[in-house]
Amino acid sequence: VGFVRNPWSWLVSYYSYHQTDALSRKGVLADGHYQQRQNRFKGVPFRDFLGMVEEEELNSDSEGKGSQLKRPFQPQYNYLIDMDGKLAVDFVGRYENLAEDWRLLCGNLSLTQNRHRSMELQHHNTSNHSDYKTYYSDKEAEVVRRIYEKDILMFGYSF
Repeated sequence: VGFVRNPWSWLVSYYSYHQTDALSRKGVLADGHYQQRQNRFKGVPFRDFLGMVEEEELNSDSEGKGSQLKRPFQPQYNYLIDMDGKLAVDFVGRYENLAEDWRLLCGNLSLTQNRHRSMELQHHNTSNHSDYKTYYSDKEAEVVRRIYEKDILMFGYSF
């Protein structure tokens, strides 16, 4: 089981969260705990943020997996494939349909007890922002398309 998110939307959300003071108050949820991290993105224009993401991913081992803390912008497929590069999960839900896909997953797993099927999934590290498409020029949208090409193809995302 895995859940994925539209990469263009995810980057806007990540950027927006890092523009708030919430990061300095509680940190980032990782490995089940809030961890303090230096906020190197606060006050950085979105275009420059995308440039930082692109540089980090270009300078990383593109096929190598790392922890979310060490390589926060790695493509999502890295978490869901096996050693042969094949999808290692039998269910991929989408953040965009989280509640619906959660109910579908519970049904697929025959989790009929009310406490699982009706459980509300909590949002952590939330931010407020406009529609993600308003953040991108054509050129910037193409940068994300290049970085996350495998995610876009594997999970059927589009701008």
